[in-house]
Amino acid sequence: MKSGRHSGLVHGVTLLALGLVAAGLSACATTRLEFSVMVPAEVNLKAKGVRSLAVTAVDGPEDSEDKISALLTAKLAEGQFFTVVEREKLLALEQEQALGMLGVVDERMAAKAGKALGVDALLVGTVSAYAAKTEPYTRTVMQRRDTGQVRKNCYTVEKDGKKQQRCNDMPVYEEVPVEEHHHRRTGTVTASYRVVVADTAAVLTGREESASYLYDTAAASGPDKGESEILGLLTETVVTRFINQIQPHRVTVAREFENGGWLFGDADIKRGIDYVKADRLDEAVAQWESVTKHDPENPSAWYDLGIGYELGNQFDRAEQAYRTAERITAKDSYIQAVGGVRKASERHKKLQEQMGAPPAKPVSP
Repeated sequence: MKSGRHSGLVHGVTLLALGLVAAGLSACATTRLEFSVMVPAEVNLKAKGVRSLAVTAVDGPEDSEDKISALLTAKLAEGQFFTVVEREKLLALEQEQALGMLGVVDERMAAKAGKALGVDALLVGTVSAYAAKTEPYTRTVMQRRDTGQVRKNCYTVEKDGKKQQRCNDMPVYEEVPVEEHHHRRTGTVTASYRVVVADTAAVLTGREESASYLYDTAAASGPDKGESEILGLLTETVVTRFINQIQPHRVTVAREFENGGWLFGDADIKRGIDYVKADRLDEAVAQWESVTKHDPENPSAWYDLGIGYELGNQFDRAEQAYRTAERITAKDSYIQAVGGVRKASERHKKLQEQMGAPPAKPVSP
């Protein structure tokens, strides 16, 4: 959203998609909007003194080592949360000092390499599964087939008080077994990671992540993928999950704005929703504030105003607005919003703590 008195202090809110839901004549229609918001990391490494990182090679089968290590480095650098030693410079320093850092998987060796690099910690890991395969198979199904033969189908009709027999030819079908050729494509990537302090070799955090893929041409309806593409998607999933543990990241959240009134909604309330769609959050909030002043018993206006405050990180005001909507009409969505905004406030506080230091940029080791 655009900056202003209702804009985020730390994390941006970006409108992604929208949809209209008609809830029926007994309730007002709603407009569903999706937003991309920043959330804190699960583990606050900066609070533990880690502001710079280097990614060593991940020990694993085939070509998984370079691919996963390179992706880890790229995602850390993209987030600009840590100072990250670029992989090319790590390789150059390894050759210069013969440290063997790119093969480090042991905590003690990681600490030694970390000191040589001048970083606070190293990210080391092991890949225990990295494979995709295709298995062809044949199955037998029964299909209906025309035999080319016919049989007489006779029946009696009554016309002008007289019974008449009529016959026609009916094709004869039979069930025959038919072989179908299919394939089943599977893939699995499993990796464990550890963040090791350079000074003490202590492990600050660690996790094992796994992702799998299954596609069967006999049952699937979507497009198939090749083995290399499968491994790429699974690697992306595993690495992203781990990066999200140690670095603030974006997630998609959905909000159901109430249009007000009955099926067709309230024009003044819907105008605020239109402002949100146009990335004008300040004007949306001002619109709903105006509605609540002129119609203080309108629960939809208070509820939408609460969402507007929440998107602008004004969590106390958001809770007050949600509680006002709940007082007017005790709806489950209003009650849930009160609990939800409290959790959002806590997440925002954690995010502010983690983002307190200015974003770091890649530097030479």
